[in-house]
Amino acid sequence: MNKRKGSLVMSVGLALLLLATVGIVLAGDVVIDSFSAGAMSISHTISDTVFSYPVTFSDHVSVAGPLGGYRDLCLTVVDGNNDATATAYVSTGSNNYVVQDLGNTVQARTLVQWDGNDGDCALDPVGLVDAGSGEDLTDGGTNDGMLLRIVASDGRPVDFEVRLYTDADNWGQRNVSFASVVDSGDVVDLFLPFSTFDDDGAGTLEEDNVGAVELLIDASASSSAGADMTVDLIKTTSVYEYGDVPLTGTLGLPISQTGFLTATVNARHIPLGMRLGDNVDTEAAHTASVPNARSNSNDADGDDKLDTPDDEDGVVKANRQDGDFAPDPVEGTEDWTAGSWTDGDGGGVNITWRGCADSGDNRCRVYAWIDWDRDGVFESGERIFATVKTGSSGSSYQPFTIPAGVEFENVRYYARFRICSYSPGGCTTPDATDVVDGEIEDHYFEWGTVPLAVTLAAFDAVPQDGAVVVTWETALEVNTLGFNLYRADTESGARVRLNNNLIPTQHPGMSVGGAYSWVDATVVPGGSYFYWLEELDAGNTLTLHGPVTAEAAGPSAVKVLEFSAGSGMLGSAAWLAAVVMVGAVWTWRRKR
Repeated sequence: MNKRKGSLVMSVGLALLLLATVGIVLAGDVVIDSFSAGAMSISHTISDTVFSYPVTFSDHVSVAGPLGGYRDLCLTVVDGNNDATATAYVSTGSNNYVVQDLGNTVQARTLVQWDGNDGDCALDPVGLVDAGSGEDLTDGGTNDGMLLRIVASDGRPVDFEVRLYTDADNWGQRNVSFASVVDSGDVVDLFLPFSTFDDDGAGTLEEDNVGAVELLIDASASSSAGADMTVDLIKTTSVYEYGDVPLTGTLGLPISQTGFLTATVNARHIPLGMRLGDNVDTEAAHTASVPNARSNSNDADGDDKLDTPDDEDGVVKANRQDGDFAPDPVEGTEDWTAGSWTDGDGGGVNITWRGCADSGDNRCRVYAWIDWDRDGVFESGERIFATVKTGSSGSSYQPFTIPAGVEFENVRYYARFRICSYSPGGCTTPDATDVVDGEIEDHYFEWGTVPLAVTLAAFDAVPQDGAVVVTWETALEVNTLGFNLYRADTESGARVRLNNNLIPTQHPGMSVGGAYSWVDATVVPGGSYFYWLEELDAGNTLTLHGPVTAEAAGPSAVKVLEFSAGSGMLGSAAWLAAVVMVGAVWTWRRKR
């Protein structure tokens, strides 16, 4: 028998949650700038009679927050109509970001520079070097690249250039073209792996020895005139865009529904602006890798329980109306039928895409799968469509065939949708990793009332020599922190909690179960009692089970309760032998 003290198990559970949280906090992020300090502003109105263009204007701040404690802001106006205005500014306070705001005819570029205390826009490639070494943007090797978060764009084409310098002879640059609308309140993450910083660079860039960093928002071409752009954050980290299907063993999956294997949940994209819907954010890992309330969603929305806004916004289950499909405002009434898609039979979704191109390799291709047999695997035969989307943005209805025999009564199906460039593609399979550009969206489609699985496998109360022994067994404890046990004299009577402290789970954060017993020796022999078990999960949600009832037996001449191995519910390990005393004793044993 494996016995543990309650305080030890609770400590282990809390430690697991703490380690998971610390793992996120200590992910090694190196913030280049969050733009939360050091407000700046440059504004220029074009006048050909005064200036000969291009011309550069600058501002400089010394403030805690930006990398190295200094930030240079440089606005170069290239061309535009007289009286048109170009502005570059850093906003701090309730909104923290750097903004390029151009009049409709203005061609300009905004340079943000972190190169130490040089006070001008002339690059000092070793301005961040201190005591002979520059900034370690990898934080000891834990960071893979650089994250830029865009929170507004008018959709006119902009070229981002990020430059990292070890010194004047050793540097790397990464270019990204961006030309899609980002409305206020939306979020689009771009992730630039260090391994891709080789465009127009020279020598050997050392990401762990960086002397200067530059971000260029370039709208100097005539095709980019008037481009507005807002960047909320620039930092080095290790994040990707993951899906949200539940991991195998996730708490509360519907009956007959299994979670997905590691290969499926670890599929990921390197986002560069191409996306489903308006938003795409990044995560440090698939959300089910962290044992907390965020991780154990069975609704394919794990990261959206923590991150905002919801980036699963590009696919909507569609309803047949007059032979066509359209978004149905009443969730759960979508009319899909098994069989070939003819005259409205079959299924359909509405797809919204952003960041694509009209032709060539940057056209978007969308692939989709539905786990019709609910076995936790998106098989090749479960791919419902592969379709090409063109234009920077758009929306369309996409029908598909549903296999014969598929039911639509009190059932849930998980689906995966992936978008990536037409060439080289990379998202043709549901499990592909490190797909350059694009996004994964996972959804669940549900009809009727779907019966959900419960963590509690058994709950019972039996009389035992002047006491009542309450037993319960769990099927898994991925999301369960512990239990409270209540008793009442009648089913509708006032409930009294028997345990002073939360009864901790035996296997916190694990997809295995445990078996527990509580000896209630405070009962009156011959009395009838009702018991309820309250389960507390990591999201602070309480679930009540019961009641179960038992009549307390009178004491016998033998005061020792002997529990032995057997084939019953809790007979898979030896039981505790105990002398019944006044009060209550609770124990557990390992489930095998």
